[in-house]
Amino acid sequence: MILIAEDILINQKVIQAVLRMNNYEATIVENGAEAVDYFQNTKPELILMDISMPVMNGYDATREIRLIEKKFELHTPIIAVTAHGTTKDKELCIQSGMDSIIFEANRARRSVKSHQRLVSRSHETTPKRSTNTSRLVSR
Repeated sequence: MILIAEDILINQKVIQAVLRMNNYEATIVENGAEAVDYFQNTKPELILMDISMPVMNGYDATREIRLIEKKFELHTPIIAVTAHGTTKDKELCIQSGMDSIIFEANRARRSVKSHQRLVSRSHETTPKRSTNTSRLVSR
């Protein structure tokens, strides 16, 4: 399962459509606090995280998720999805613990290939969470 943390409806629809075209299921939350809550309860294979959201932004949500992961020796790929394209934005994403960044929701296609590499890499370097999440399953 892929988690989409995005507050703008059109971006949610675009990202979800791209994922569906590639046979992936996704759950959508509208802010960083919801992303952290969802992560604690579900442990998705990948998180597509907007940077600018109400309640809790993507940077803070990523930091919170990384703290939770340390307790369980996990690493979930988090890809920033944002319209902000400055070098500083990219640096902030990496500093907060994000694995990659794509600019603009309509470039989400790239994330499908990126997440496959990140999920594979994370499973090589961290203990498996359970047998049903040892690899991303295309449906």
